[in-house]
Amino acid sequence: MKIETQSIQFTTRGRNEILNITDEVAELLNSAEIKEGQVLVSAIGSTTGITTLEYEPGLVKQDVHEMFELFAPYGKNYRHNLTWGDDNGASHLRSM
Repeated sequence: MKIETQSIQFTTRGRNEILNITDEVAELLNSAEIKEGQVLVSAIGSTTGITTLEYEPGLVKQDVHEMFELFAPYGKNYRHNLTWGDDNGASHLRSM
């Protein structure tokens, strides 16, 4: 069984940025020349979320952000903020 490990780095520019990483992951898969297997995509950081989602402009540029504002608005007094004093409780919730 062949095992290959690769990594890609992405830089984000602020809160709630959604990146489409499909092409980058596909490029790594093609370069690995593996015919069959599984891919594990993970991120370092507790305020990063990874999901499989159709990258449709209305969905990723508006609908998801509106859902986040309903689900975990910024500026709310989250208990996490009281514990750590870092004011990023909303970011942790949005990463789920």
